[in-house]
Amino acid sequence: MEKVKFWILASRPKTLFAAVSPVLIGTAFAIHYGKWNISFSIAALSVALLIQIGTNFVNDLYDFLKGSDSEIRIGPTRMVASGKITTHEMKIAIISVFTFAFVIGLYIVINTNYLVLLVGILSIFFGVIYTAGPYPLAYNGLGELFVLFLWCSGNLWNILYSNINNYFRMYTLLLLQ
Repeated sequence: MEKVKFWILASRPKTLFAAVSPVLIGTAFAIHYGKWNISFSIAALSVALLIQIGTNFVNDLYDFLKGSDSEIRIGPTRMVASGKITTHEMKIAIISVFTFAFVIGLYIVINTNYLVLLVGILSIFFGVIYTAGPYPLAYNGLGELFVLFLWCSGNLWNILYSNINNYFRMYTLLLLQ
């Protein structure tokens, strides 16, 4: 039971609203235009939460591997750095969470358009390279830019497109202005 607590902490619940809010905004637009589809909204919310959690897991693992998180770290305890979750367990969790996000996202793609697939794949990709890889975005001043563009705008665009379909152009135009 204690291990469940560690996984919940590793998911960083305080950050999850960043995934929920764009979906709620997109859902509100869909309801306003009378085009709301509850299954798309639930799928989009699930995908957004899973990508956020997967990104948090990647961050926990790679901050530890790069030496950014240690015993002297100020702030919430990181689960891999503290030894509460092993690197092997975290790697399995990262693959599992992103795979679940991808599979659930396919439901939206199959019922809408392949453009949604592109946004989902980019979100997972940038979720990984936020702290992993040879040029991690979080350490090079680019992290917040990609968070704003993909996690916020991408999630909102996905929910608008999947629910409203023809009205997504309105949001795309607003986004580009």
